[in-house]
Amino acid sequence: MLSPDRDLDEEQKRSLEITNRIREKITDYNRYRFTAHQSCALNIFFDLAQEYEDIRHLYHLPVKVLRLFFELDSEFYVLSRKHSFELRTQPVSGAISLPPLSELLEGPVRQDQIWFFPARGRIWNLAEAADQNIEVSESGLGVLGVLVLYPKTPLSEHDRLYYEKFANRVGFALHNRLLAQKNREHINFVRNLVHDIGHNVITPNLYFKLLMKQMEGKIKALGEISRDLNVECRSETLQALSNLYARILEQYGEIVRHFHQSSFFLETLLRQSHFDKGEYVLQKNRLDILKRVVLPQVERYRVRFEEKNIAVEEHYPTEGASPMVVEADMGLVSQVLANIFSNALKYTRPTPGREDLFMRCSVECVADYFGKGQDGVKISITTSGPAIDPKEALRLFEENFRASNTEHEYGTGHGLHFIKIIIAQHNGESGYNRAQDGNEFYVILPCVDND
Repeated sequence: MLSPDRDLDEEQKRSLEITNRIREKITDYNRYRFTAHQSCALNIFFDLAQEYEDIRHLYHLPVKVLRLFFELDSEFYVLSRKHSFELRTQPVSGAISLPPLSELLEGPVRQDQIWFFPARGRIWNLAEAADQNIEVSESGLGVLGVLVLYPKTPLSEHDRLYYEKFANRVGFALHNRLLAQKNREHINFVRNLVHDIGHNVITPNLYFKLLMKQMEGKIKALGEISRDLNVECRSETLQALSNLYARILEQYGEIVRHFHQSSFFLETLLRQSHFDKGEYVLQKNRLDILKRVVLPQVERYRVRFEEKNIAVEEHYPTEGASPMVVEADMGLVSQVLANIFSNALKYTRPTPGREDLFMRCSVECVADYFGKGQDGVKISITTSGPAIDPKEALRLFEENFRASNTEHEYGTGHGLHFIKIIIAQHNGESGYNRAQDGNEFYVILPCVDND
């Protein structure tokens, strides 16, 4: 987790950066010396660019503003996916030949008495720019369109500067509108995808559950037949059949547990409400966190730890102790624990000075942790291994961050960030500590009265 001091330093840097940029802009506009008439045209374009939702209005808006304010004829071209400019407004004259894109990237271009001002926008996603054939300058600006001016008299240097800034306003407005349009298309796609997943993945799971129930009945019937035959006639063949039945039953149990966990997580993470709200939506219930969440996840991963010779240690409240009840989304909190156990499987190493490997799961009540009378339940998973670099430890829960000790293991850097989000939504805390014999990751959730 980020420290408060580091957060404060980052905010101070941002504040100073913004202050410096404002001062730079004041200096720039004093140097531009735009007239009140010119500034008014810029402001009206900016206001109306926010007002119109249809992108086609945005194509015509700069042409109309230039005509009404300066009696200046103009056209607006937009860069298409085919890497060519397409006219989107009424033509002023016959067909004209636009300058090469490489020249427009450098700035305005004049051909005889016609001026071509590039409408540029800052391109953040270079991969997407390449996909859309948008060339980007060293400053990160890409040409999205061209504002073509047909002045009746030669433009002064001051006029050229003004129209260049005006075209830049057009470019940034166009870029924002294209981003908004892309976001709407993306949201609609995600919503449709979720409906498709619900229809083609979640619903068929009900049929799979029915098939497994039927298979369980047949396996049990096979066991009864095997036992009856053994009573009547004992032989090596029948003993082999009995052993085979026992093995099938064991593997079937593993398949069922894996299926139920996978289905549980799938249905939890792909809820329609998450996509409708644009964030994880909790479905809280009162539950015994040890019995309903911790123990099932430990059992789910136990065999995998044993296969890697990682000893599993468990430290829970004594038998008969009061249940530690929390109000939580069981599916999402179970996924939190699964993420920690998954990391433990990948990153457990020998602690310097020791040769054994271990994973220790502890659950304890922390009195008054969230205030007087508000206890917390702490779930910690400690694994053997060398200490994580202190500077990297501060960033472990940042999105997409991966520490240097993870370079040989597959991962996305999202697991711990997911934990941070979900636990924060439960008004809890998550974090990392360097333990004496390894590395500890923990979550702390508020307890509720056990009615």
